[in-house]
Amino acid sequence: MKIILSTYSFFPFDFGGSEVYVLGLAQYLQEAGHDVTVYAAVPSDAADRYGEYYEDNHIRATHYVWNDIKVVGIHSKFSTREEIYTKTRAELIPSLIALLRKGEGGIDLLHIHANTLLNGTNFIAAAKLVFGNVKVVTSYHLPLNCVKSDLLYDGKIRACNVKVDTGICTSCFIASNTVLPHGLSDWIQKILPRSYFPSLPTAFNLRYLVSGFISNFSTLKSETDHWVLYSNEVKEILMNNGVSGSSISMIRHGINPVFPSFATGYKENEPLQFCFSSRMFVLKGFFTLLTAWLGLEETNIRHLNLVGNIPPQLTHREKLLIEKAKQRRDISWIAPLPQAELAGLLGKMHCVIIPSECVETGPLVFHEAIAAGADVIASNLGGCAELGQYYRDKTSLFTPGNSDSLQSAIEDFQFSNKRLPVLEAKSHYLHILDIYQSLLN
Repeated sequence: MKIILSTYSFFPFDFGGSEVYVLGLAQYLQEAGHDVTVYAAVPSDAADRYGEYYEDNHIRATHYVWNDIKVVGIHSKFSTREEIYTKTRAELIPSLIALLRKGEGGIDLLHIHANTLLNGTNFIAAAKLVFGNVKVVTSYHLPLNCVKSDLLYDGKIRACNVKVDTGICTSCFIASNTVLPHGLSDWIQKILPRSYFPSLPTAFNLRYLVSGFISNFSTLKSETDHWVLYSNEVKEILMNNGVSGSSISMIRHGINPVFPSFATGYKENEPLQFCFSSRMFVLKGFFTLLTAWLGLEETNIRHLNLVGNIPPQLTHREKLLIEKAKQRRDISWIAPLPQAELAGLLGKMHCVIIPSECVETGPLVFHEAIAAGADVIASNLGGCAELGQYYRDKTSLFTPGNSDSLQSAIEDFQFSNKRLPVLEAKSHYLHILDIYQSLLN
């Protein structure tokens, strides 16, 4: 079977959860005898590092091998505000067609892991023009139907499951970025123009841009033969937006086998070890966690390990929180780790904190924490809440965005010393391969 995996990013030093997932899937498929190529967005200087593979007025591409996986890295030379929202540029399709014809004699299946200007509907259109009736599988790693990318409703930390609609989603966008009440934001969206005015601010063009985003999501739905999801909540979201349940597979994440190997039973070491391993952003609840921890007395009974990079752009309040946190002896700052090293760290933890303030679609780190023997404190929202019930014997939930609630959960924490089964990555990937084969038979 000849397979293309198209994803947001696949650069060795910039792996997030979905990139780790794609690498594992590609390796599994290749070991099973299938021909796999990953197409992914890369930084502008990637072709200088790995050699130029293709270039025209719209894209510049490189070709390299990462952990024995063939990768074609694509960089878009420019993108307008309209294209960022609508994820479409008709002129890109001939460029992607030329790129595919250069490298692929033919493919059987295309598996989409992101919907961006380079990796989503434009790529699907190009692949179908080059390879005919190629089958398309789409994985819902990120909120594909939410223009704000958080699946929150009306500016509040609560999950959204409405059917996408230009008026509703524009109003929600306005409410989320202002302090305006729902009634006023809804009135404003109704008077915004339906046409696009490039010289005017985004706020003035918002209704048009949201409409384009929703139109692109509709295209993605119509072009996808089968969906792979990681939570039941996302399944409900897609079905509410017109996707047939027969074309959906909900499969829990499988974890790399390096994680269970570090689960060594009761962890008698003191202090209690807590860990946060994610992007240090507001939507990930990072600053709520810092606020909660700084409200605790500095003692030798607990320690917080922060794994990730501090973002370059911070508000004044965020800078102050980080400065205060760096003065604490009960906090360690750790750079992002490869999977094997992360497994070793989590194997020493009593608790992993996942304080997300967005609707997670089924966070991989939750499964990794459980597999490594750690307990979890997570926000009672979205995929975190769902996995909190799935792993209820090792999880405590707190009110998302509420530092007092999180602080209480940390103070009340007692390590469970329980082991729970977690699906292995190979079992997960076998389910994916079964989907591929059923589509092609």
